[in-house]
Amino acid sequence: MDLNLVAQRILRRHWAVILLLVLLGVSVPVALHRMQEPSYEASARFTIGSWDTRDAQESSGLADTALALATSPEAVGRALGQAGIARDPVAVIEVVQVAPVGTSGVLELTATDPDPTAAATITNALAAEVVRARDEAILGDTRAAIAGIDGQIAALSQEITRIEDTADATVARLRSVEALALRHAEAVEQRTRLENQRQQLVTILSTTEAPRIIDGSATSGLPVPTALVTRLAIGGLLGLVLGVALAATLESWRPTLTGPGIAHHLGAPLLDRLPRPPKHDTELQDPWLTNYLTLAADAAGVRSVKLVPVGPEVDVSGLAGQLDGHDDGGLRVTSFYLEGDASRDAARSSRPGTGIVAVVPDVVKGTSVFERLERHVELARQPVIGVLTYRGRWRRGITRSAPRHLALTADEAAADRVPADPAP
Repeated sequence: MDLNLVAQRILRRHWAVILLLVLLGVSVPVALHRMQEPSYEASARFTIGSWDTRDAQESSGLADTALALATSPEAVGRALGQAGIARDPVAVIEVVQVAPVGTSGVLELTATDPDPTAAATITNALAAEVVRARDEAILGDTRAAIAGIDGQIAALSQEITRIEDTADATVARLRSVEALALRHAEAVEQRTRLENQRQQLVTILSTTEAPRIIDGSATSGLPVPTALVTRLAIGGLLGLVLGVALAATLESWRPTLTGPGIAHHLGAPLLDRLPRPPKHDTELQDPWLTNYLTLAADAAGVRSVKLVPVGPEVDVSGLAGQLDGHDDGGLRVTSFYLEGDASRDAARSSRPGTGIVAVVPDVVKGTSVFERLERHVELARQPVIGVLTYRGRWRRGITRSAPRHLALTADEAAADRVPADPAP
């Protein structure tokens, strides 16, 4: 089957089904868009201890770490409590995202909320909570060690002061301070060691990049851009695909045949398309039709032609009379009907040498209408040499019986017989 013909059958005959599914595919995103509440998003930028990263993989690793901290139920609950906003922590976790800014160590946390102010407040609170947790993880031990050393240094300083006071009193009384001097030296040496340790920790603390908020100044969220246009395009495309698939399925089940399709199905050329169904008094409007019919008969090697209506009951006798050239020594054209006792007698008595021209509506739904004609062609050995279509449509349920006044009599059937070719 010609692909162009198939495409025409699918698109021209089922355009309403395709259009309906396209509109349905477009209407679904529109309905979902109207049902959704407006959403706002806010973002804050921060670092979690590393400004420079070597590659995108390392940046993504930092973002994953920050996301894990930002979406922990404990952190979300603490951030919501500090922000004074009543939200379901589980719902907040679902709308939080963390992504690296390029391949740097700067991260951007984004959260969405139906309230623009709440979106900004939640974002800033979560960013602060992530920075606090990360700072505690990186520098908490160092700060705790410095605080411990400061306490020890303070205690030693008090001990040294006490020793010095005791030494002064002992010197004034006994004039001997050797033991106190030794204790004083040990305390001073120990304090010096602690001060050196503290200095090392302070140096480490000062050279370590501390997590901090870079940009948390948002006070109101921005509207989240909707993907309505994209969804409309996808919905329309899906509707088109489903519509074409459904139309192709319908055509496979009951194909819609037009003039070229009918001719292709019967394996014969399309001779002409009549403007209206033929009647008893139909006059020939195309003078070239006689020539086309003669050429088709010569190509098929037949000496006479029968016009056979297929589908609704139409009277082709007038058209046959207009095309008949037997009296002038030309091609003999008669009418023939596949219904009625006389027609069955004529079919049984038919001989090879006669061709059939099917007279069919120009739109036929399904191929069952051709069953009787195809059976006659097979049994009578009379080929279909051409197709004539007329404006009309045949559907299942329309009678195919020929009018009673059109049934051939036994004499007409005998006269319509074509003798077989003489034996050589």
